[in-house]
Formats: sequence, C-alpha cells, structure tokens
Amino acid sequence: MKKLFQNRLSLEALMSYMKHHKECFQYNAKLLFKNPMKLFLIIIPISIAISLVLVSYILIKNINNNLIDYEHEKIILFLKKDIPNNYIDDIKKNISKKNNIISIDFYTEEESLNLYSKINSRDNVVNNLSFNPLPKTIIIKRKVIDYDYDYDYENNDLNIFLENNAYIDSYSSNIIFLKKTIYIKNILYKFLIFALIFLILILINVINNYIKIEVTSNKNKILIYRIIGARNSYIRREYMYFPIVLNFLCFLIGFILAQFITRYFSNSIGDFLHSYEIQYSFFNISFVEAVLMVFFIIIIGVTTCKIVINRFLDEDFYSINH
Repeated sequence: MKKLFQNRLSLEALMSYMKHHKECFQYNAKLLFKNPMKLFLIIIPISIAISLVLVSYILIKNINNNLIDYEHEKIILFLKKDIPNNYIDDIKKNISKKNNIISIDFYTEEESLNLYSKINSRDNVVNNLSFNPLPKTIIIKRKVIDYDYDYDYENNDLNIFLENNAYIDSYSSNIIFLKKTIYIKNILYKFLIFALIFLILILINVINNYIKIEVTSNKNKILIYRIIGARNSYIRREYMYFPIVLNFLCFLIGFILAQFITRYFSNSIGDFLHSYEIQYSFFNISFVEAVLMVFFIIIIGVTTCKIVINRFLDEDFYSINH
C-alpha cells in the first residue's frame, strides 16, 4: 500500500512537471507573438546571421563535392609521334623522382582518344574525324603543396624538366583552375568564420537584452516565487523556452533566405565549373546538418538565457523590491 501511494505521488509529480513545461512553452510562444513589430525586430538580425552562415557553408560544400576529383594538379603531356618506347620509360622514371608526384599514367594514341571521348562526351568533332589526331600522352597527378594563391607552381624542377625535354611536344596543367578554386574557398572559409562569430554575438546580445527586460519587469512575480520556496530551476523554466522557440523560428526563416541566395550564387559556380568542362550538381545541407545547426543556436540561446536569469536570482530580491 505504501509503495502504491509512493508510485502515485511520483506519477502526480511527473504530470505536474510536464504540465509546467507545457505552460512555460505556451507562455513563451504567446509572449513572442504578442507584439509583431517587436518580434520582427528580434527575428530579422538573427535570421540574416543564420542565412549568412548557411550560405557560406552550402557554397563551400558545393565546391568541395563537385571538385572531389580535382584536388590535385593534373598535368597532361603530349608526346611527339616519333618518340621511342624506351624514351617514354625514361621520361616516366625521371618524373617519378620529382617531388609530390602522386601518379603517372601512360596512354597510347587509341587510349588517348577513348579517354578524350569519355571526358568530352558532348564533343563530336574528334569522334567524326577519319583519323586519330591525338598523340601518345602521359597524365601526371601532383599534390598541391601550398594553398597560397600566390604560390608559383611554374618554376619548379618538374616544369623545368618538361620544358627542356625534346620528346615532349607540349603540356597543359589545371593549376590555374586549382588556384582560382583555392582562392574562392579561402574567401568562403573566412566569411564562414566571420558569419559564425557575427551569429553568436547577435544571439547573445538579442536574448540577453530581451530576457533582462522580461525578468526585470516580472521581479515581483519572481520574488513571490522565492518567498513560497520555488527552486531556481522552476523560475528559470518559465523563460527557457523563449530562446528555443525564437531560434527555431529564426532558423526556418534563415534557411529560406539561404536557399534563394545560394541558388543565385550556385548558378555562378556552375558556370565557372562548366567553363572547365566539369559537371556541376547542387548539394544542399542534409537533415542531420540542419538539426546540428538548430541544436547549436538553441544551445547558445539557452545558455545565454540561463546566465542572465541566474544573475538576477543571485541578487537579493528583497533589497530590489524595497
């Protein structure tokens, strides 16, 4: 009987606890939508800050995912038609001794044509010719060792060797393209850091000021709670749902804004990649990434809210009231 009574008390306590959470959520939701102009002024800066973070992240994700096969410098050597086979092996051996070489692949005339047709499937000019215009080729992959946009990749031992070899008719490299993408990514990474800092500062400032005003205006109500013996956690709970509701709403608006902005910029990125004959696909943030983003901004908001309320609860409300 005693155990049954204790279980009933525990159940009633749990129901009371859940009811209070529900009431706090409803109170904060009503508080938020009570003044539309005030809500607008609160939501706009946070939503813009969130959209800036999302835009920079989505653009970086699109560049990285579309260029996953273009992380290294690719140098294509076009060999002279009269080159002896033993000289091809010598060229490969000399290249393999150079720094930062990842791979060296040799292609015959027929293999070069097949590779060209595979990469440039839309180009029917070469395929319609009655002869094979492509020579023997060697494709080198070299690690990009310096992510500085101003790094000089042309004056090094490999390039000097290629320039001075009599059996190499010509060669091409995608290093200019890599340097451009590295430069763009560096700007986007810096912008992402700036946007994150801006978002954190905006969240802290807006929630700090709003909760201060609410707690100060309700100091008599909080004083009554303290007199009747309410715990600090009970008093805090009444305001803790505000940053949750606010930040979730701001994320939805920021996400919509980010979609419009990224679609605009992704077209420019697509045109840039298409100019180098690279297929472009748009990558949005995943559901998991969106949840982590919401969780991140809610944690900042709740932590700020808790700190502000704790400061007030640590004060002597009796002295404030008299």
